[in-house]
Amino acid sequence: MDDDKSFYFLTLESKETEFLYSGFKHISNGQMLVINHGKFINRITRHIIRMYAQDEKLGILAKALTKRIVQGQVINKISNVYGKKCIFIVYARVYESLGRTLTDELRKVFPDAVYCVYFADLQRRFSINLESYKRDFDYLFNFDKKQAEQYNLHYLLEPFTYMPMNESKITPIYDVTYVGRVKNDMKRYNEIMRVYKECRAAGLKCDFHIVDAPRKLQQYAGEIEYNKFMRFDEIIEHVILSRAVLEILQTDEYSPTTRYTEACLYGRNLITNCEGIKDKFYKNESNIFVLDESTSINAPWIKETHEVNKGDYITMFSIESFIASIEKVIKEADK
Repeated sequence: MDDDKSFYFLTLESKETEFLYSGFKHISNGQMLVINHGKFINRITRHIIRMYAQDEKLGILAKALTKRIVQGQVINKISNVYGKKCIFIVYARVYESLGRTLTDELRKVFPDAVYCVYFADLQRRFSINLESYKRDFDYLFNFDKKQAEQYNLHYLLEPFTYMPMNESKITPIYDVTYVGRVKNDMKRYNEIMRVYKECRAAGLKCDFHIVDAPRKLQQYAGEIEYNKFMRFDEIIEHVILSRAVLEILQTDEYSPTTRYTEACLYGRNLITNCEGIKDKFYKNESNIFVLDESTSINAPWIKETHEVNKGDYITMFSIESFIASIEKVIKEADK
């Protein structure tokens, strides 16, 4: 990591991103800027912000909604800039909330900075079109390798700042934990329920939490918890209290989710249908059981403890590695 650069990570106020990216607080040339967009940025006003970003319409209204937030919660809080090259890494949900006012105002103050945006979800889940992002950012990164290839973006592994949770001293009380959503994704829902039924039939103790599930899909409602919000730190607690974590990806998703990272960092088993792990693009160690439509779960394997090289994963998912990957892309573009 070059000492002549300062890295600024912009994210919305969120337990998850503040946890995952907290490593920015612990490096000498990094700063995390957490934004609370307030009650005036909502479903209605986001339409105005999107109109300005995409069509250059309603600019006066969009700026009235967002300019004060950008000035007060971003520009006024930036430190450690003198004599250094500034690199801004914007979590895409920030741009979804503030639009082009964000990059317009930043470029006025930091015209020589490098502007990167990071998509930590599938492209179809973002409302502002990709052309607007390409206009306002120098580099676009996506957490999913196949999505990056499909949309001509740079692939970038999502980081996870490891925080010890006494995991080695905790005895699991569950066999399999699942936390995830099923909104409008029947393929994902059917696979989750298939695994649940197999685990149940094998006598395994399950800890399943499913959100965005309509009432008609709430099978085993007395056993599975539905539509209850869980904080990110609570999810990690459930991971640590289980022998194995189940990861069922969204349709069209190739790269693993944070469930993969949590299992590997906290020494738990992982059951996954991740194509990227099947292809061996991602590490597949003894703690990982790869699931496909014709594979049944392995109850004895789930109950076993499989050693994980935690140190390798801590480095792999660190903010330092995240920044190094961004720097590599920038350096190659400058050649």
